[in-house]
Amino acid sequence: MRRALVIAALVLLALAAPAAAKTFDNPKGSLTVPEHSTFTIALDVRTGTGFTWKVTKKPAAEVVKYLNSRTGAPARPGGPSQQMLKFSALDAGSTSMTLSYVGPGKNARVAKTLDLKVKVTKT
Repeated sequence: MRRALVIAALVLLALAAPAAAKTFDNPKGSLTVPEHSTFTIALDVRTGTGFTWKVTKKPAAEVVKYLNSRTGAPARPGGPSQQMLKFSALDAGSTSMTLSYVGPGKNARVAKTLDLKVKVTKT
């Protein structure tokens, strides 16, 4: 009886576990992610230039939430790297967002933009 309870508890934990985080490497167009999960968008950057990717058009707050950003260490100073923008998929639905590769300073130059559609599916 005790063993059956332990097995049942493990099964319930496995079913309730959040979906594994997914990373999209330099995505284009559309992304699909399960609700109640986190996902990362990895974009190429050149370190030492002051340019960074920023969320310039936020996704719908009830569907996707921006969490944070970090840049990996380059193999050599000033070399290429990736900036990782982390998001949380809250509820099923669709939204869009724009990411911009922005230079340093107050009136920063935008070098690139990336428009993405995000579909969050029921799990």
